[in-house]
Amino acid sequence: MRTVCIYKAQTSGDQPIESVMISVENPFPRIREADWLEGTTRLFDAQAAAIVDALHSLPGGTLDRVFVKLLAEKVSQHIVPWEKRG
Repeated sequence: MRTVCIYKAQTSGDQPIESVMISVENPFPRIREADWLEGTTRLFDAQAAAIVDALHSLPGGTLDRVFVKLLAEKVSQHIVPWEKRG
């Protein structure tokens, strides 16, 4: 298993910053309910919310760059060349 160590934010005032471990181990389960799309969507939303909550321990600059890198990675999957006309 790969381990990635990241710095957490510094304490701000009297608000402590907790250490967080994100574990990515088990494969995504098959949803076996009648409305599997709704069940899958709920699970994706819950998992995304848990990650966002965990990321609040990061320094603001790191969090900003995570967001930019995620967007850049997603955009690159959808690059379509411009059509030449004429």
